[in-house]
Amino acid sequence: MYPFLSDLVLRRAPGGGPEAGPESRYEGGPEADSRVYAKTVGEPGDRRFIVQWDRVYSLDDESNAPLSFQTVLYEKTGDVRVQYLATASDDPDFDAGGKALAGIQDAGDSEYGGLLYAWNEPKLAAGLALCYGLHPRCGEAGR
Repeated sequence: MYPFLSDLVLRRAPGGGPEAGPESRYEGGPEADSRVYAKTVGEPGDRRFIVQWDRVYSLDDESNAPLSFQTVLYEKTGDVRVQYLATASDDPDFDAGGKALAGIQDAGDSEYGGLLYAWNEPKLAAGLALCYGLHPRCGEAGR
């Protein structure tokens, strides 16, 4: 994930609209708008809170390559899963998260400060899923 939301830009695609059909910017076609979705699923005590960023852009990546990724917070275990769908860029400095910071930060009450996966390293390949937690199977305590 990127360190601050200010590093990401949401864009409205030119043209399109509902009258343009299924490939319009509203339906996820090649010129789709940026979108951020959030949803809670599951039953109390075993819920997941999901936030998904679709076709967002890095503020400094001039190649205008869209990024898509998702974060899942597990109520029962406290695990956090981050899944990367689209991380390619025509700019090799930005490709696969080359200019990103990926990890988690704690609440400031430990000597460690968090857990770093990557910082300015191209380690965020499309299809990568990271789990930050204490369970061998992310989000599944005692199963």
